[in-house]
Amino acid sequence: MENSLAARGAMQAGIDRFLSKYPLLGALAASWNVTEDASINTMAVAADDPGIKLLFNSTFVLSLTPDELVGVLHHEARHCVFGHIFMDPAEFPDERALVNAQEVTVNENLQEPLPGRPILLKQFPKLPRDEDTETRYRRLAGSPPKKALPNSTNATGPIDDHSQWGSFRGEESVAKALMEATLKNALETYRALSPEEESMLNSAEKTCGIEPGSWLQEIRYGKPATLNWQTLLRRYVGNEIAKSYSYAVPPRRFPHLLGVVPGSRRSGGAPTIQAVIDTSGSLSDAMLADISKELANLARDFQIVVVEADSKVHRIYKYTKPITNVMGRGGTSFIPALKPQVLCKTQAKLVLYFTDGFGPAPSQPPQVPVAWVLTPGGVKPTSWGRVIFMDRKPDFWGQN
Repeated sequence: MENSLAARGAMQAGIDRFLSKYPLLGALAASWNVTEDASINTMAVAADDPGIKLLFNSTFVLSLTPDELVGVLHHEARHCVFGHIFMDPAEFPDERALVNAQEVTVNENLQEPLPGRPILLKQFPKLPRDEDTETRYRRLAGSPPKKALPNSTNATGPIDDHSQWGSFRGEESVAKALMEATLKNALETYRALSPEEESMLNSAEKTCGIEPGSWLQEIRYGKPATLNWQTLLRRYVGNEIAKSYSYAVPPRRFPHLLGVVPGSRRSGGAPTIQAVIDTSGSLSDAMLADISKELANLARDFQIVVVEADSKVHRIYKYTKPITNVMGRGGTSFIPALKPQVLCKTQAKLVLYFTDGFGPAPSQPPQVPVAWVLTPGGVKPTSWGRVIFMDRKPDFWGQN
């Protein structure tokens, strides 16, 4: 019973961490019915009524580090988005080749560590990168058989149990509808995704190899959300300055499981946000007033340090009252406000840069996350950082 409670707590913590790191796929995982099942050696996704359920083995979950748990959840979500759960084994008679193709595709470019000895692309030197699952299956099918792949972390093999995917036969439309609705809602909520999720969407569109590729493209390029930029900004800030997890902190729901289930904590005091205002003339008085109001809202939960900068930094001060005037109105450069000495002075955990995006920026991102909050007609000035558009134009994917 105690292991069961501990594993459930660990699963919830893992999904929370997954959601904070990957809003798109994390939202999908958060929609699953998470269920303990001792007959499963590791984890498995299966059809639920309605939608998808995630089955897990308590002993397996408790054997994972927090990063490995996020990695396994990421692995399961990719199987769903890449459409592997809908692939009919009758159409792919070489079971070993199918499992290898699916696992290689899911694990390719995965950022988190995985437990045991997962199946990786490097184990198949003749397979090209970024190939779809069906093509990889055809390359691998008919290869000399080896020892059967076990569902175990003690030998090279799949991390999860694929045998449960048969439950999607006949329930495919329901599962797809749930995934489509969940992913669309996540895209509407989080307009700018992490580089990893951008890569995953591009990869999924190329490598599904089966029907889900079409609805993935529809989701990705569908009509954007009507949420205002202030709401998006607050949600982004809340997720970026996420809770950290430690086994030295008692979990709120399971305080008696200190050391077994990681507890959440934030750094001491209110985290600091560095709000950089481009004073080169990019912001109208009305926009400046809106920004000031939003900083007042954020100041309820965070320390806000305002940096006024155009081609150089003019003023740095703690936000305590509405901003009525700014110094600058010269040329634009995003480099000075993001220099290490400025970030060291503000001690920021996150930078929000309010600008139109026209100007030179550092070639490499700073050590803290940066979100570009762009005015109407603005463009993202770098290949890194998140983007929040103040006008919510529908062509945002082309600029992110």
